[in-house]
Amino acid sequence: MSFFKKKTVDPSLDPYESMSDNEINQKYEEVLKELLFPPDKIQQMIQVQKRQGKIIMIKSKAQQPKGSTPIIIIKNLRSGLTKEHIQEMRVCLSMADESWLREFLNLNGVQSIMEAINSIINLPQISNLNMELLEECAMCYKAMMNNSIGIKGVVDYPGSMSQLILILDDQKCKDQFPKYFEAGTVVLDLLSALCLIPEEILENGQKIVLDAIDYLRYITRESLRFQGLIQQLGMEGTPESFKAKIVALINVILCKNEYSHQRIKLRMEFNQCGLDKIITVYDFYIYLY
Repeated sequence: MSFFKKKTVDPSLDPYESMSDNEINQKYEEVLKELLFPPDKIQQMIQVQKRQGKIIMIKSKAQQPKGSTPIIIIKNLRSGLTKEHIQEMRVCLSMADESWLREFLNLNGVQSIMEAINSIINLPQISNLNMELLEECAMCYKAMMNNSIGIKGVVDYPGSMSQLILILDDQKCKDQFPKYFEAGTVVLDLLSALCLIPEEILENGQKIVLDAIDYLRYITRESLRFQGLIQQLGMEGTPESFKAKIVALINVILCKNEYSHQRIKLRMEFNQCGLDKIITVYDFYIYLY
């Protein structure tokens, strides 16, 4: 016998609970459309997502602060680079509909995030909090690049990817390695994703990634383009999860090349950095040409 009553939700207190499944699906579909999900993905999510999960997302969208306009979010960040301000921007970008995102991009919102990264990277010493801010900045990129409008808005903005990849400068962040790996993981995921974006959405995604990596080589004064990444792949102190992200990026760079001579050239570049030796020591799978 149980002396506890099962907690129930009073429909009069929560209008969503009294709605039919069809009504919930309609509102859920409206939210997904505002968030720029493609039609096939919308239908899949309607079928797979449980009713309570749909209600939570509908409520989250409805409860998004009305005062969080793009211009206010950007002004807040520029008035002071705090964790609260950058998190507020990330949350708004994650829940942004098309009109909000377009306004953010038109107001040079990408530039405000780039400035935040730049101000931290140029500090004489990077603290644990600074690394957390860099991770939040990378998450803002990720939130923006969740749809075709955001992808184009970010990559078309001059210097955006070059600024983002500076988070992978381990020499600047060597005293904060645990947080560095967390922030770097987000960056590596974004670089891999860029390589895989279909040509009809983004042309030359792989070239954009390779150019950014080359810029990092220039800034860190390394002699070879992939030197920093390969060195981290072979370091004992590098977490396995981070090594997996590096391997994933290497594989996608090699796989995305249509021409065998380009793959061979890239493979030679990687081997010049010591990739072939690392493969013999660690159990990594690297795409073979």
